[in-house]
Amino acid sequence: MSSDAPDTIANLIADIKQQDEKLHAWCAFSDINAPNTPPIGEFHQNNPPLQNLTVGVKDIIDVAGLPTRCGSAIYDNAPPAVVDAACVALMRSAGAVMVGKTVTTELATFVPAATLNPVNPAYSPGGSSAGSAAAVAAGHVDLAIGTQTAGSILRPAAYCGVFGFKPSFGLVPRTGVKVQSESLDTVGVFARNIEHCAAWLAAMTGEPPSAMDAAPRKLRIACVTTLMEFATADMQAAITRAKHALAAAGHDVLDWALPAALANILEQQKIIQNFEAARAYHAERSQRRALLTPALAVALDEGAAIPRVTYLQAMHRAEQARSLADGLFENWDVWLMPAAPGSAPHGLSSTGDPIFNRLASMLHTPAISVPVYADKAGLPLGLQLVGVRGRDVALLGNAQTISKVLIA
Repeated sequence: MSSDAPDTIANLIADIKQQDEKLHAWCAFSDINAPNTPPIGEFHQNNPPLQNLTVGVKDIIDVAGLPTRCGSAIYDNAPPAVVDAACVALMRSAGAVMVGKTVTTELATFVPAATLNPVNPAYSPGGSSAGSAAAVAAGHVDLAIGTQTAGSILRPAAYCGVFGFKPSFGLVPRTGVKVQSESLDTVGVFARNIEHCAAWLAAMTGEPPSAMDAAPRKLRIACVTTLMEFATADMQAAITRAKHALAAAGHDVLDWALPAALANILEQQKIIQNFEAARAYHAERSQRRALLTPALAVALDEGAAIPRVTYLQAMHRAEQARSLADGLFENWDVWLMPAAPGSAPHGLSSTGDPIFNRLASMLHTPAISVPVYADKAGLPLGLQLVGVRGRDVALLGNAQTISKVLIA
């Protein structure tokens, strides 16, 4: 990076601060002079995949020199992190520039944040990675990272009209991340193009993004019909339009209903998430309850009341479902379904329903939200592509092939 890099970053941050006065996507900004802040420009790779790309980091993930406040009053006085989270350190080593921390909903849960949707501020940006999606959509940074337990990457990406990539579970290290669910939480990325998603994945894994080029020319696409009764008319029309476009481009596109063993695991996902969240946030609930939003405190109480035997049964069914899904992908390259029921909810009272996202989170499969169309109000609609567990680069290659057909 050039010798004037500190001035360039300072100017960028000043511009973002001015633009963010109404958007509220950011909660802290990097200071290259702060204690513990890694030096800029000390790359540890040849041809680093993220060279000079700017990044926002969801505020449940440690960034050296900045506090991690988790969107909660409990952590208002948190000290600056001493070291980066593992995923942040990997990005720095790959040449990325950490701009600052993006707003998260309270403890990365359903409680809405103050962030507005940059496409239309009268609408929600989704959650829990609200600030990350909004910061990328507003053009503040090239990339932003977030986390997903149910739908916290795919859904905000769809609402804000950007790409949101959730890798296979366990692919990205979570050291330095405030974990809500040990069995589900996954670090992912928001970007304005698939190439940046692939570059980020290369930084996380060391696998070159050029591997995307191996995607087959003719794809076998399963258009998942299960749950479509929960999609809006605009989303249903978007799915139909996408099916016709992909078929016309020469791909095999067939309607396909999930086997009952998969369709019925959404409730099991809720059980696992709620049980584990209650335990992960036990200290907050028991020691600082007065600083929690009342609805969140009650939700954590309900999670704590779930019998362990019920949780263990859900975990067993999850493993069965994952094995089943692995086999089903012998017939398909990718599953196509909505990334959200429709466009963003009006106002900030809700972050939206993750009903279409729980499946990929539960199955530990990679999934990506692709911004393709808009509804009658001009709000973005995102389609979700789900791939084979552990074959993340293949999914990105297939998503690139599909997006070239669907995005003019």
